[in-house]
Amino acid sequence: MDAKDIFDGEVLTVSRIRYVKEGHLIDAAEDSASGFFYEHNDSYYFITNLHVVKDDSDGHFPTELVLDLHPNDSSTKRPYHLSLYDDQNRPSWLIHRDRGEDVDIVALKVNENFVESQYVIKSFNEHSILNLTPFLGQNLLVIGYPLGHYDIINNIPIIRDATVSSVSDISTKNKPFFVIDSKLQEGMSGSPITTKPPNSARSCSGRQIRFRAIKKYKISCRYPFRRTHPSNQR
Repeated sequence: MDAKDIFDGEVLTVSRIRYVKEGHLIDAAEDSASGFFYEHNDSYYFITNLHVVKDDSDGHFPTELVLDLHPNDSSTKRPYHLSLYDDQNRPSWLIHRDRGEDVDIVALKVNENFVESQYVIKSFNEHSILNLTPFLGQNLLVIGYPLGHYDIINNIPIIRDATVSSVSDISTKNKPFFVIDSKLQEGMSGSPITTKPPNSARSCSGRQIRFRAIKKYKISCRYPFRRTHPSNQR
């Protein structure tokens, strides 16, 4: 499979995450998460949940994230390492400017020149964001890597349907977020949530016909349930 030939490019914005803990790569299928790329001011950032990079309540303190990206050859994946701490042991991730760690989202700077030269990726950017309020009952998509339920052979995420299930223009519990309803699984923490892509069909000649255009509205999702397995599933 050549990743450059994938029609639905949104899947190339998302990566499965593995961890390095105490110098060892944790390669267990049940211990992973998701995240996505975002471009801002000609720089690339990798976005995921704060509890993916550290979780005090779970004793989860990795030193690196290992992203399984599509290389620019015919192989299906090649690891890219993101260090979580600098040489003075300070966190490398960025948190919310105003609310800090109250927001369960972080951004990690990516070496865009290296990544673009070695991998096939796509990124969201400011033009991907809709300047409007999601409405109650709106259909959404969650793109991620649930444990054991994605295309392991081709390293392709899967998509889950979701619905806006709270009034999004009123703060929930006095905090600026809204609730979605979706059948998610562990491993999807950090997944982007988007509006559904444009309706389209193909004519008999194979030419694509688009009925309407929709941009994407994205947030990062947190799998809402506590883990019970002793292996620190994510």
